[in-house]
Amino acid sequence: MRTIKNTQMTLIKILCCIAILCFSFVPFLNATVEAKAINSHTYNDYFKKVTWIKRSGVWSLSIEPKATLTKNYGNANVQGAHASRSYKLLENKHKKDKYWKNNESMANQYLCHVQFAGSMKSPWNLEPSRKKYSYSYTVKKKCNP
Repeated sequence: MRTIKNTQMTLIKILCCIAILCFSFVPFLNATVEAKAINSHTYNDYFKKVTWIKRSGVWSLSIEPKATLTKNYGNANVQGAHASRSYKLLENKHKKDKYWKNNESMANQYLCHVQFAGSMKSPWNLEPSRKKYSYSYTVKKKCNP
């Protein structure tokens, strides 16, 4: 009788540990699944409209983002993966445009807009004529160093 109770208690402890481990890893598994899905996103999933405009004699890539890009995912890794994926798609589509230059400056401006402007500001205007500065300086200058 005692052996059965000890076996039952051991089994209960094992099941509890398994349950704890499952619940502990669910956020990571969801983030992994979300990250895998990110790679299937296309240019049109992220952008309503992207066009070159001239403002006060300065060329700017004017971007109207979609909710996929401005949504708060509650996970910095997922948000960062969306920012990275969408910038690569944007760069691939527009890097041969005659106004595209200063890729690092454009990338910093873009990331700043994704992180801080989000859906509160649209369009986002990336200006290739801006010098390359550190990302922290770009943020300090409200995405326009």
